[in-house]
Amino acid sequence: MSLIRQVLSDLLGELNWVVVYGFVSAMVMMALILISLSYQDVSATDKAMARFESADITICSVQPIPQNVSVAQHDNNTGNSSNETLDQYFSDVFVRGGHGGTYISLPGRLGYQQVYILLGIYAELTPYGLIADTDPVFAVSADLNEHRSDNITLGGDTYPLNTAPAEMDLYHPLYYMGADDPLLQQSLFIFTYDYQTVQRLFPPSEYEELSPDIMMDRFILSGQDDEDIIRLRRVILEQMGAYIGTSTFEEQVMMSSESGVRTHQFYIFFYLGSTFILLGTMLLNLYNILRRKTTDYMTHHLFGATRIWIFGRMLGFALIYQMIPWMSTIYILRINQSTTPFMITTILLGGLIIGVGIVSLVFHSIMRQFSQGFRSE
Repeated sequence: MSLIRQVLSDLLGELNWVVVYGFVSAMVMMALILISLSYQDVSATDKAMARFESADITICSVQPIPQNVSVAQHDNNTGNSSNETLDQYFSDVFVRGGHGGTYISLPGRLGYQQVYILLGIYAELTPYGLIADTDPVFAVSADLNEHRSDNITLGGDTYPLNTAPAEMDLYHPLYYMGADDPLLQQSLFIFTYDYQTVQRLFPPSEYEELSPDIMMDRFILSGQDDEDIIRLRRVILEQMGAYIGTSTFEEQVMMSSESGVRTHQFYIFFYLGSTFILLGTMLLNLYNILRRKTTDYMTHHLFGATRIWIFGRMLGFALIYQMIPWMSTIYILRINQSTTPFMITTILLGGLIIGVGIVSLVFHSIMRQFSQGFRSE
């Protein structure tokens, strides 16, 4: 009890510095956490982008026919009329080895929060990887792994039910859903190359989410040539009265994310700069406070306090001193629903290691001065 009273007395004696230190070190911790979260987001997005880049993806978007181009002129630029329907076109490009890909979401279907159909080459562009000869492949999100059944019955057939990897994400240059996105939780993923399989499992008469407009929302091509682009534009013109704009993956990323990249780079620079400055201030502050109390510690030791008692007094002061900003940081994270057991453990362990390290450094310095003082006498 006497040690606890002494530690509390030390804290009250440094109350002003404790408050300042709490603000400063909480800012340090938040900067470190923001750097970590920013890095994780960028790293996950970078992996998804690498999959698209390696597949030589072309992004397609349905647009109104340009005002300066008449329908007749546009028709001439897309080749002769073929009267090919969208069903015929989709059946040809959404096959194993085909050029087309898309993904569709079916909210609230089949008892899941979301059902995602990854069709054509899109089935290969997720962390799940290439699907085997079995087509289609069904997988629940990782959060449902413990509650999933072994099979799923759909369209009168029974299929094995797998689990998607924990890092499962969905990427499109215009919209990215990371692995921790709530829209990817409690979800079912269906991977298939075959358009006819989707039509059989999800009849359009029952699933209006599978309309041609929605199928084209995230439509992409891979390994196509000029004839494939002309064919796509002709079909969309004839069936939807619209124009297909195309851009390479690199062009699309530059258009959609250039400002975001600059913002991210600025944040990283700000976080790194503030972290080094604040962390240095935080550690120097604790070190100076302990050094300033050297005379008090040496006097206490001179009047009979053991080395272990002195070390405990210093360590108790440092840990409680550290606890204020650490607990403040955890509180801020909790109200923002950003805490995880790993993050809390890391914060507390980091505070313990820093506190013990600084206390040990100052303690050995004090004991060395104390011994030198006795020898000089």
